[in-house]
Amino acid sequence: MLELSKKYWSDDVKVKHNVFPPDFFKGSADSIAHGLKAKSDSYSQASKRLNFYKNRAGKNLSETDKQRLSAAADKLKQLYGKSEENAFYAIENYFNSK
Repeated sequence: MLELSKKYWSDDVKVKHNVFPPDFFKGSADSIAHGLKAKSDSYSQASKRLNFYKNRAGKNLSETDKQRLSAAADKLKQLYGKSEENAFYAIENYFNSK
């Protein structure tokens, strides 16, 4: 049986919920975005998985890696039909409907 470290809660998450191969987040922005979409139930879940990786990697990410992961996040928004413009209109419609 695999012994889990109790030092960080994230260790438990990495062991129990990891659905990606070890080098998954080292791929291209497109492959990361498409892989996240395929393995996630929603945009929210996909973006949380990407953010979890970015937060765990933290200071160890190079500038190139940060740019690639940012591009993956943008691509993920496109795949799910999300954009800043859509968010603006959703908020505007919410307040106009009241």
